[in-house]
Order: sequence, then structure tokens, then C-alpha cells
Amino acid sequence: MIKDVCILGGGTAGFMTAAVLSKLNLNVKCIYSSKIGTIGVGESTQLEINEIFSFLGLKDEDWMKKCNATYKSNIGFDSWSNPGEKFFYPFEEGKSDKDTVNNFFELCALFPDEVDHLQFARFVTPSSRFAELNRLIKDGWEFDRNTAYHFDTKLLSEVFYEYCVKNGVEFIDDTYITSVHGDDGIDHIICEESGGHHADLFVDCSGFKSLLLGEEMQVPFDPYDSMINDRVLSCKIPYTNKEEQLKNYTNNVAMDNGWCWEIPLWDGLSLGYVHTLKFANEKDIFDEFYKFVKEKHGMDPGEIKITSFKSGRRRTAWVKNVASVGLSFGFIEPLEATGLFSVVTNIFRLMEVITKSKQINSFDRKLFNTVVETQLDVQKTFVDMHYLAAHKCDTKYWKHVTNEIEHDWTKSNHTLAIGMTITARDYANNYYGGLPCILAGNGYSPLSPGFVRGIRNDKTILESIKDAWLEKDKKYNDIINRCPTTYEFLLETIYKD
Repeated sequence: MIKDVCILGGGTAGFMTAAVLSKLNLNVKCIYSSKIGTIGVGESTQLEINEIFSFLGLKDEDWMKKCNATYKSNIGFDSWSNPGEKFFYPFEEGKSDKDTVNNFFELCALFPDEVDHLQFARFVTPSSRFAELNRLIKDGWEFDRNTAYHFDTKLLSEVFYEYCVKNGVEFIDDTYITSVHGDDGIDHIICEESGGHHADLFVDCSGFKSLLLGEEMQVPFDPYDSMINDRVLSCKIPYTNKEEQLKNYTNNVAMDNGWCWEIPLWDGLSLGYVHTLKFANEKDIFDEFYKFVKEKHGMDPGEIKITSFKSGRRRTAWVKNVASVGLSFGFIEPLEATGLFSVVTNIFRLMEVITKSKQINSFDRKLFNTVVETQLDVQKTFVDMHYLAAHKCDTKYWKHVTNEIEHDWTKSNHTLAIGMTITARDYANNYYGGLPCILAGNGYSPLSPGFVRGIRNDKTILESIKDAWLEKDKKYNDIINRCPTTYEFLLETIYKD
């Protein structure tokens, strides 16, 4: 039976794991090194992070102000197919059925001057307008269910740390040295000053080093070969016009050798150029990022941090008495905030196994491994589709990621994207998640525009549908434009003091 749990590693993954497990009937110990610290950048999240705050009983007003946090209702994609074109992926599920959605693509084909594929998210999901018009409100829609967050990861780690201390977690600030193995895995780990630490279960939150799962348990690392980005240049800049620049969405801007995130925190903009050096040298990348910040945001980026990462995962996530959470298990890349998604998935599946079973056996570990491995691999194919659907081919990087990488088209989101576009021809199914927005935003359609134009000689019926849509669109826009700006909303709800 698991009674004593030792977590190796701090930061968001380690302290979040400790916080969740501290609510169980367990003795939780977390060993971390303040010498390593955490990277204090703006982080964007998916909706799953809400499950953590709900489980811990943390309300927005309890923690957001401490972390310079803001709300996130959408994701924006800027210039991924054509320069200056921007489309959105809202978190709220679309409400339209297949026939209605197909009407939208008919309108795009027949009335291109009035209806554009970039409006797809707005057509199926009114909340897309919160991002497009930079407004936010709680009433009239499922705000708590359909918004996530941006926050400073270092500051959020401190919130979880404080929560753990109140719940009796034992923290030891020390440097890990080695592990001593026993019949069931690791018997105890040894640290520089505090000596040996025994536990029934060890949770590896040691980051890319994967000190326990990778180094001690010798679980191989399998790279995601289609993911070629492996570096980030990041900086944080102040607002020049906070009311305009503080948005409620993460913006992803296509660059020559990757893409740049724009994450609006309460105290400034976090910018990060995710890239590879396969097609450009470090100076070229730095100059491109510097120019982007200078020209778009009107200021010198100041201190620029360089962070390396690797895409892939350990072949399995739980071996004997060692389980893993976070980067020690795997990572895709920063696009779509899959890092924290994986952390949340692993934590809750770990808790599920622990609370179901008195004695952990191979089937318990298999349940955990199957879920977390599958989830990360599925998310990876979702990220793949962002690149595969893009039509930006004006640099060596974009030619490579859109045309030259070999993909297994039988995998998850690849199969979904093919089916919904050419066989089922259905962009309305909620099972597809964000795929319809990604595909439609890049110009894909479940209908053939040429065929539609060829058979719709009489546009009378479609004229009325078009006019009804334009009227509805204007009505929704007028309603949203009367809402507070994102800045005003945050000032009133979170930062009023």
C-alpha cells in the first residue's frame, strides 16, 4: 500500500503534484533545489488547468493576482497561411450542426467579398468575438467552463508551494545525488545534505533530466521526429497601451523559422520565439526576433533568455515504484500549451490509481501508462496538424514543415482531419475539438468551392442565408462591443484592489 510519496523536483510540475497528493491520506515529501529555480515566463494553458484549481478549491481571486494572471478565451493564429491573415480557435464548443456549417462554406464560395473563411470560428462560436473585439464578460455564457489562463509560471509555483505547506507537505531544499535500488525499484534516494529518503512511490518531476525514470530506471526516450523546433528566445516587455494590448487570447505569429507567442500578463507581454537552427544561425534568429519586437511592439526587448527543449517522451511513464509527471516524461513543444495539459493528465491519473488500489500491481501501472502515453501522442498529432494545414511556404523552414516531413497518416488527428474534410465532410462534430478552426482558418473546407460555384446557379436561397448571417454577425458584434475591454474586466473582477 502506498503511504509515503517522495516527489523529486519543484517548479510547476513538482509543486502541483504535491498539492494534489496532499489532499489524500498520504505522507508527501518534495525534494527540490532552489539552486535550479524555475523559469519565470508567461505560460498559456488549456482548459484542463481548471480541474486543478477546482480540485484544490482555489478560486480565481485567491491566486490570479499573485501570478499576474489573465483570462484566456481563445487562441489566435497570425499569418500561418497568408501574411496578415488571422484566425481564432475559441475554447467554447461550436453549436452548429453539419448542414448549417456547410452553409457557411457555401457562402464563402459564392460570396467571397462578404463571407470569409477567417470568420469560421465566429460563425460556429459567438465567444470567438471576445478575442476579436478584445472584450470580456461573465454573464450570458459559460465563462468558468470556457476560459483558461495566462500566468507567470514561477509565481504560480509559489502559490502551489504555499498551499502544500498548509496541507502538511514536507519540503526539503537539497541537491539530488543518486538512488539506491531494491527489489521493487528504488529503495531510497540520497541527497547532498539531507541524506537518504525512503518512500513507497517516487514521482519524477526533475524536468528533461528525468533523473529517476530516465537515468535510474533506464526508460528510453523516443523523440517526436516531426517536431523540429527545439529552442525558444523569450523576453518580457511592458505595455505601451495596456487597454489595447492586454488581450484575452494567446497570439501565435508565424515567423521565418518557427513562430512567436504573445502572451498577455497583467504586468506586461511575454514574447517567445519558438524555432530551430536547422535553417538559420543563432544571429539570424536573434536579429529576426529583435526586429519583430522592435517593429511590432515599439521597444527594445531587453534581456532575452534562451531555453532549449526536446520533443518526445519516455517509452513508458511508470516503472516499478517510479512514476513521472511533466518534462521528465515527455514534451511536445510550446504550441497549444500541451506541457501543462500533460502535467494535469499525469497527476490526476496518478491520483486515480493510488486511490483505487490498495496494492499497486502491473495492471494499475498499465492503466496509468496507457492513458498518459496515448494522451500525449494524440496531442502531438493535433500540434502536427497546425503545421500541415498551414500554407506558408516562403522560407526553407516552412517548406520543410509543410511538405518534407514524413507523417504517419493513420494517427489520430491526421485521420480525423482527412475524414472530416474529404469523406465525412463534417466540420461541426464536437469530437474534433479545435481541428475545424485550425483547418478552416487555413482555408480548408468540407465542400469543394469549385463544385459549389458550379451547381449553385440560383443563389436565391443562399442569398437569404447570407443576409441572415451578416445580420446575426452584426448583432453579436454590437452586443460584445458593449462589454468591458479585457483590461477593464480584469480591473473590476481581479485587480480592483
